[in-house]
Amino acid sequence: MGINKRLPVVQSPDKQASILAPTVAPVLKGDESENLLCGGCSAMLGEGVSENTISTRFAAPVQLLIKCPKCGAYNELPAKIAQ
Repeated sequence: MGINKRLPVVQSPDKQASILAPTVAPVLKGDESENLLCGGCSAMLGEGVSENTISTRFAAPVQLLIKCPKCGAYNELPAKIAQ
């Protein structure tokens, strides 16, 4: 079943934020025991994907956000900040 973790919602995305805007969820799929949920509506955005995997495999110049296709909330993914 896995551990469900709600992502933090960002009210005002940075102008330079990298934003994933999928039309369906879940967007990310893996085989880990963690699921990443929208902090706004609890829709599953990452199935079988851990925050640790996101932070080690993804980088963004300022912040990495995923826009929930269900409620439109901007959820912050724990990506490395690449400068």
